[in-house]
Amino acid sequence: MSNGINARVIFNNDNVKIIANSLKFKTGNGEIKTEVEVFGSEVFHCDTKDLSTAISGGSFDMRTTIENYEMVRVWINNFNNNTVQILNETGTLALNFRQAKVSNEIEFEVGADGKFTVEFNALPVL
Repeated sequence: MSNGINARVIFNNDNVKIIANSLKFKTGNGEIKTEVEVFGSEVFHCDTKDLSTAISGGSFDMRTTIENYEMVRVWINNFNNNTVQILNETGTLALNFRQAKVSNEIEFEVGADGKFTVEFNALPVL
């Protein structure tokens, strides 16, 4: 049995109620591509970082409520000026996503169990 991360999401200083186990994130380190070079019988690795993939971000699910709908509309309208933080209960995991924007066209499910997914992209996490 492993200890998972019970994370909290804070979007522009607002605590966000997310659906349990729906949070995913990437820190935006970028992909490393390795090519092999040879010189006679000697083999060398040449590593390059693909900066076009250095995009952080994540996603989470929320319940469809009027309050959540209105909150998400503000994030969408802020476009590139959002800040997202992911914190765990002990504060040992603290990720700050700067210049975040909602990146998906959100489809809101309506009904007693209605939910929706928020996806965001940001600068790489420092």
